Amino acid sequence: MVNFIFLHDHSAKINMPGFTLIYQPDGLNESIKTRTERLVDASFKIQYISKTDKMMLLFRDGNHYPYEIIQLKQQIIIVEGKVYGLDVATDKEFQKKCTETLDQKDVQEQLRYFQNLDGEFVIYLIDKKEDKIVVVNDYLGRLPQYIYRGRQLVLSRDLYILDKITTGLLFDENSIYQFLRIFHRISVCILI
Repeated sequence: MVNFIFLHDHSAKINMPGFTLIYQPDGLNESIKTRTERLVDASFKIQYISKTDKMMLLFRDGNHYPYEIIQLKQQIIIVEGKVYGLDVATDKEFQKKCTETLDQKDVQEQLRYFQNLDGEFVIYLIDKKEDKIVVVNDYLGRLPQYIYRGRQLVLSRDLYILDKITTGLLFDENSIYQFLRIFHRISVCILI
């Protein structure tokens, strides 16, 4: 089960260091595994963070790019970017809220805590045992996220990685025009 929660989406930057999540509920097909392996082998900046039969999490390194990976018994908490005024690696309340969010049937209840956090961040909550993933970004959506829905679901900060691991990207010209014209898109997605 995968829950993606996006409070806002401002897709202004194209190639960014950061995380890429690849998910297929019935298991990753061989072609996506092969393309991802080639990409990781070809670049010293791209590495695997987590890899299962259904999911891969990649990281593209950047100079002093802020992120934190917290390994708990059953969960992995990844904070990309920065939560202001909070050391996520040591803050027990933050870790408890992340764990509770993964344990809840209704994730919407837990969002109030994350909405009140200040910063520029994307938080990936991964339950290793239950095969559940929750992704939450900051209230204003300051870190851009790109979503590809094909045979697999890919969530990425980097269009280069997205293009290399999928079968190629096609763009909806009307959505791009809307975004450039009014800094907001009216249609559902920019990527077809």
